[in-house]
Formats: sequence, C-alpha cells, structure tokens
Amino acid sequence: MSRWPLIAKSPPTQQERHYRLYKEALSIESGRRCVYCGITEAEFGGLRNFHVEHYRPKSRFAALANDYDNLFFACGICNVFKGDDWPGDPDPSNNAIAYPKPSNVDYNSLFSVDDGGAVSGRNPAAVYLIERVHLNRAQLIVSRRFEKALEELSAFLDWVHAFRPQYQGREGDLERLLHLVVQLAQYQVRITQARPYGPADQR
Repeated sequence: MSRWPLIAKSPPTQQERHYRLYKEALSIESGRRCVYCGITEAEFGGLRNFHVEHYRPKSRFAALANDYDNLFFACGICNVFKGDDWPGDPDPSNNAIAYPKPSNVDYNSLFSVDDGGAVSGRNPAAVYLIERVHLNRAQLIVSRRFEKALEELSAFLDWVHAFRPQYQGREGDLERLLHLVVQLAQYQVRITQARPYGPADQR
C-alpha cells in the first residue's frame, strides 16, 4: 500500500469562492491522508484536525489563495511546521532545496522507510521536507510500523490460504486461531479507513 498517494488534481465541478470550502473535496482527493506525512484521518482525530494546505503559501502568493491547484490536504502538525516557508521553486530532479509538489511527484519515490519505520530522503528536496515538517515524529514511526505489520499479516494470510486444503477436516485450535487473525486484520483495516465523523457533524 502506498503511504503517499500521488494526488490527481481534479477540481470540483461546482467552483467554490473560498479555499476552506474545498476541504472535503481535498480530503477525498488525497485518500483521506495528509499529503506530507501520510497519516490518515482515522489516526489523527478526523477532518477537524486537518487543514487546507497552501502549497505556495498564501502569505507570499496571495493570488493563489483560492486556486484549487495550489490546495492540498494536510494534517495540522505538518501544516504548522511548513507554515509560510518557501525556499524556492522545485526542479524536476528534486536536487534543489524545495517542496516537491504532491500532484507532480510521487512521494514514495522520494523516501526510503527502514524496518523500524524511520524515513530517509533520496535527494536534497526529500531531506529538506523530512527535516522541515519532522516526518520522523514518534507517532508517524509507530503508524508506519503498523502499516508494515498489516502488510506482513496480509502476506501470511495468503500463505495460509495456499496451504489451507491440507487442513480441511481438522477443525481445532489452529482453525480458530486463523479465524481470529483474519478477524483482527479486517477490523484493523476498517479502523484505519473509518472516519471518526463527517463534515456535517462539525456544525
């Protein structure tokens, strides 16, 4: 599973007048994940704890304040750390100190994640992004470890299903254990995908 989905910018058919009104559309567009750290709404307290992020800061690029192409979905922590920082325009090689645009660059290609859940950058832009928005925060490391564990569990279940015919007719502890593991995996996936509440619940 990609922690950092490439954002396909697709402006809503009904154009809004203010950037805050795009929040729900931006959430859907990003797969309900922060475009910078990849944390989900479910892990971070829901929609209220996420911001409409101005890729080019509105304090410096006022004309782009309501431009949908400049807006992204970010958790409150990443958005605060990034703030109005703008070291310069990115280059295609990502060798300049800059923020790669989430709709132009697959962030999975920028980072390496080790077995412990820590992320490192493959080029200067990635290193700068990691340091500026603190992508190795403790919560994010735990979240990455959890996603890795789910992937390993999924691979294990595929292996179990491949050998399942050998155990037919031998009901017992093994079968109950496998049933429990499957249930736990399904619930964990649902938890990471569920929204704690919707936009209407905030009003």
